Formats: sequence, C-alpha cells, structure tokens
Amino acid sequence: NLLKQFGKDTAVSFTVTSSHSGDGKTFNVANIALPFAWVGKRVLLIDADLRRGSLTRRLLGRELRHGLADWLADDTCDVRTHIVEVKHEPLSILPSGIFDDSLPELVHSDRLRELIQSLHEDFDVIIVDTAPVNIFSESLPFCQVTGGVVVMMDSLSKQSSVENCLYE
Repeated sequence: NLLKQFGKDTAVSFTVTSSHSGDGKTFNVANIALPFAWVGKRVLLIDADLRRGSLTRRLLGRELRHGLADWLADDTCDVRTHIVEVKHEPLSILPSGIFDDSLPELVHSDRLRELIQSLHEDFDVIIVDTAPVNIFSESLPFCQVTGGVVVMMDSLSKQSSVENCLYE
C-alpha cells in the first residue's frame, strides 16, 4: 500500500509506467492519488504521456492545449500557469499539452529533476503518468528523477516485456 509506505513523508514523487499500452496506467494513477489527497496531502498528477496523454481528458472531461509540452519547448515557461485543479476531487493536474515531434528530444533528466524539486514547493505528492517505457524512450528520464517507479501490468502481459521494462 503506497499510502502506508509514503504517507508520512513530506515530499513523495513516483512515476507510473508499464511495458505496453492498455495496462491501466491512467486509470490507476487517479486511484493511487486519491488516498493521498483524502489524508490532506497536496497532490499533483503530471500527464507525461506526450503522445497519447489521456489523464487530463479522463479527469477533466476535456483536452487542454497547454501543459508539460509548453514547458519542455520553452525554457522561460512557468509550468505552474498550466496546472489545473480537478473539480470535485482534491487533486491538481499538469496536462501533457500538444505533442510536437521535437518533444522527445527535449526530455532530459537534469531539467526534469529541477522541475520535480520546484513543484514540491507547492505539492506533497507528485505522480507522473508516462507512456509505456518499452515503447517510448522519453518515459525513462521521468523514471530516473522521481523517488520511485510503479510498473503496471495486466494478466496478458508477457513476462519478457515486463522484465525488459524493469531492466530499463
């Protein structure tokens, strides 16, 4: 239980990924976040699936044009201007924004580490929802800069693909 593991920590961050799409990452990210919020933690969800981000659509019921993609593309962007509160739940979300082919090249660990540290000034818990790590290499830096990684898999996941995901 992640709440028992991290519930007393003041700054918690982790990445949720999988070996392939359809493993339930996005659905479970919201379910992982809510218990933290219910005990009074300030929770931020980052929709870091830059190609097919669906966390924002599922939680807010609509796509948002601006978000993480803007911050990646523009060093002067204040990412906090793109954070949105989720109605009826004590959560905030940083949408993925609009995908551009140059974005994967802009995902670097050092800059992401600074982002996570900076966002911890406003949030106790940061959960990053990424694309499958075996499919898109831009997911790896997110795994490297957060305090942990949760790997989702379904009953149809092949052992070799899960092992490869864990190896990455």
